[in-house]
Amino acid sequence: MSYYSQHQYAQNYEYDSFHYSLFFEKGQRILDIGCSTGNFLAQDPKRIIGLDSDADAVAIARKRGLRALRHDITKKLPFKAASLDNVHCKHVLEHLDNPLPFLRDIFRVLKNNGRLVLVTDCMTLHFWDDYTHKRPFTEISLGRLAWDAGFRKCTIYRFPMRGVFGTGILFRHKLISPEAALRIYRAYAAIVNGGSLVLDVKKKR
Repeated sequence: MSYYSQHQYAQNYEYDSFHYSLFFEKGQRILDIGCSTGNFLAQDPKRIIGLDSDADAVAIARKRGLRALRHDITKKLPFKAASLDNVHCKHVLEHLDNPLPFLRDIFRVLKNNGRLVLVTDCMTLHFWDDYTHKRPFTEISLGRLAWDAGFRKCTIYRFPMRGVFGTGILFRHKLISPEAALRIYRAYAAIVNGGSLVLDVKKKR
């Protein structure tokens, strides 16, 4: 079993739950690329299906009763063109030698007006702590990559790797809206100049 399937993502359920609630609504059908052990899938098991290249992580997700498939992320996605409503992809892009074909394939499988929410690492002091990382991204490089893949009018911003103290509690108790929580997260990430980058875009033909 790899270090990352056993340790890195084992305790991230709360983060994935908050992340799901920020970007999606219950009942939406979603493909989660890089699903790992299934914490994001667990948010709505009947409507979210996951792909991951790590056999151990997929096995753990399946034992949890979640719909996860082992798939080599560098290969063509096993879905027909224009067949998916939403794609969620968290911390996959920075592991790829050539991310353009991957992003073009996501564009292929999304329906018109389908949504992609992609999270990737930007350059921080800890980026190279993960020996599987290939490249960090900036807002500019990620935007150009998305453009070459076919996406237009992309929203790209920084997002903290961990929660902003108190925001999650307020959000879970519905004391602040998803939009307000997202503004707090984005402001915090801009101040500390770190964390991850979020690409949020809809496919337009």
